[in-house]
This record gives sequence, structure tokens and C-alpha cells, in this order.
Amino acid sequence: MKKLIKIYLAWIVAYLMIFHCQAENNLQKTNENNYSINKYYLHTSNWLTRKIKKNPNDAKYYYINGIINLLINNYPASIDNFNRAIELAPNKALYYIVVSNALIESDKIHNLDRISDISTAIQKARKIDNNSALLHYVSAKLNYQKLYNYKDSLKDIHKAIELRPQTGAFYELAGDMLKHANSDKEALTYYQKQLILGYNVPYAYCQISKIYEDLKNFPKAKLNFNHAIKAINTKYTISDDLWLGNDISALPKEQMSNLINIINLKKNSQAYFLIGQNYLFGHIYCKQNYKLALKYFDQALAIYQYNSDVYDAIILLASKIGRQELASIDKYFSENPKQINTNIKLIFQKGLFNYALESYKKPPNIDKINKSLKLFKKVSQLNPNYPGINEFIARCQNTAYSNLPNESNKSDDADNTDTKSILKDPIAEYNCRFNEKLYVSPKQKVYVYQK
Repeated sequence: MKKLIKIYLAWIVAYLMIFHCQAENNLQKTNENNYSINKYYLHTSNWLTRKIKKNPNDAKYYYINGIINLLINNYPASIDNFNRAIELAPNKALYYIVVSNALIESDKIHNLDRISDISTAIQKARKIDNNSALLHYVSAKLNYQKLYNYKDSLKDIHKAIELRPQTGAFYELAGDMLKHANSDKEALTYYQKQLILGYNVPYAYCQISKIYEDLKNFPKAKLNFNHAIKAINTKYTISDDLWLGNDISALPKEQMSNLINIINLKKNSQAYFLIGQNYLFGHIYCKQNYKLALKYFDQALAIYQYNSDVYDAIILLASKIGRQELASIDKYFSENPKQINTNIKLIFQKGLFNYALESYKKPPNIDKINKSLKLFKKVSQLNPNYPGINEFIARCQNTAYSNLPNESNKSDDADNTDTKSILKDPIAEYNCRFNEKLYVSPKQKVYVYQK
């Protein structure tokens, strides 16, 4: 019996070592094919700028320009271009649909709530073409993500699938909605259909592995996570992006190729993020491994620097491993000043990351603390109601003030709040957003977190 136990334990160790090696090898192979998304974006963007200059009243070029900015999460530029396309072609339903989708995605990043504008755009599209599958898809997103109307969101997504049954993104959203409602077995069928269609394959495998873990089917959970790792570099085509409609045919082959490359880099980056996230949190099928998680996050940013989900995860990871190991991540902010200036979430994350790296040093670098303060103030200017921004401005001011010569004993009462208020560790405070909701205490007038 003892021999059998030893053999079994040896088999488990060997399996985990092979699994870990597969994960490491996957990263090594993709490092050879690294390519920044910037070149493809800038090349197509410059071509479109010339086209728009020659054809200032042609809506399709504004639409395409909106799409490529949507692909790199530059939502303000995307929304401006879609609105200009609407001005030039007010009877085209697609333009109202894409601007409503861009507003939904932008609100997540900028912590805004433009439900009225989104609803108005959807209603205008509905009057023009109520049988558009994309219309019902965006309406489902609005009901699910912003109005929390689960019944109508399911109705909309089922209608979208009925109209376009070969569109993988529709099955992904349906699976997400059902999984969120704890209908795991029903969600599983939608993710499996998504796999059959070859859409966003690593994400589907990760969701399936989580469902099997919930169902206590651990062998299948491990198997599907392993499939997710192998599927990281799945190749996608124009048809795998929802928004590249008929107007895209106006693009020459070279620009079309650039768009395909952008789509692939973006989806592959998200796949690296998903695998890294699993190593960060740990599951039955995937033990916690912070250093391996960081490698996956680094790879995700190396090929697609605009993924704010990755920065969220890295800020969480900062509370788990040494700050010095994270210093190299700062290059992704500094290499993209344009995006930092237009994406409020990235501005905030940049400020928080800098502050976290410095606030633990004795003494901290005051110049860098002040740079964080400048970034936080910019966030406040763009959105005065951004969660916790006033508290972080106060933290920077307090840190800088308390480290001035001969002033170390004159700090304010910034850290004298009770245990329910903002934590002393700015990283730990920020990480509460992963599992908890933000609200404001009427008594303390500070941001606090509650489950």
C-alpha cells in the first residue's frame, strides 16, 4: 500500500513539473515572435489620416478610424470618429450600434455612466434596423453590464444568436451571463459552442475549467486549463472581430493585414493575461505561482500595451512579491504617452504604481511622489468622482509633506481612520476592487469598502 501511495505521489509531482514546464516553454516560444502593436496601428492610422484629408465627407473612413482606435482602447478618439460618421451618414444603423458599444466599453475604463447616451443611440439604430444581430448584442451588454436587467439581457442575446448563429462573441456573452447567474451547466453549453466556432478559444477554455472546478470535476478542469495554455497563439481573421463590417472592404491589402495583426495581438495578449490571472489567484487545476504570473503579464503587455486588465493584476501582484521585480513594468507606461493622456484608468494606474514603488522606501523619492500627485490630479480633472481619487491625492501630499527636512512629525491624520476605512497600504486598498464594492461613508466622508 505504501508503495502505491509513493507511486501516486510521484506521478502527481511529475505531472505538475510537466505542466509547469509547458507554461514556461509557451512563454519562451512566444518571446521569439514578440511584436509591438504600435507599428501596425500607426501605419494604418497614418493611411486613414491621409484618406480623411482627401475625403472629408466620406463616413466609412471615420468608421474605420473609429474601429482601429477601438482596437487599442483609445475610446475618446473612437467615439469622436463614430459620431462624425453618424453626422455624415445618419441613416446607417451600424454607426449608432458601434458608438453605443464604444460608450459601454469607455464607461468601464473612465468610471462614467452614460446610460442615456447609450440608450439613445440604441433606440436610433432600432428604428433603422431592428433585425440587426449586433443591435441586440449591444442591447444585451447594456442590460447586463449597466442596467442589471438579467431577463432582458438574455432575451436580447438569444435574439442575436438566432439572427447570426455563427458568431462566437454572442455565445461568449451568453455564457458569461449564465455563469454569473450560477447556471453553470447551461453556461458550459455556450462556451463549448464558442470553441466549436473557434472564437476567443483560450477564454472559453479558462471559463470551462472554472465551471468544471465548481462542479468538482477536477480532471476536466485541469485538462481544459492545459488546452487554454496551448491555445494562446490561436490565429484569428477579420471575421473574428464583430465590428469590421462592409466598410472595411475599402481598405487595401496591406492595411487589412495590419488590422488582422492588431486583432491577433490583442486577443493573444488577453490570453496571456487570463493564464497569468489563474496563476495569480490559484485553483485546484493551477497552483499559485506569482513569478510565473508576472511573466505572463509581462508577455501580455509586451505585445499589447493598452490592456488595463493586466495593469490591475500587476498592481494586485505588487502586494505579493517584491516591488523591485515590478520596476520593469513601468516601461509600458512611459512608451505610450498618447494613451496615458487619453485613458483615465491608465493615468490612475500609472500614478498608483509609481506611488506604491516609492511610498515604501525610507525615505521615498519626493520627485516621483509628486509625479504621482500630478497624475492623480489629472484624473480628478477628467472625472472628479473617480473612486478614491481624492484620498490618493491626500496620500501623496501627506507622504511628500511628512518627508520634508525637519517636518517628519507634522504629518496630518491621513492614516488615523478606523479599520473599515482606506487601508494604509495603497496596493491593498486598490486590490479591494477585485471582490468588493466601493461606497462612501456619510460619517467619515472617505471612501471605504464593503462586501
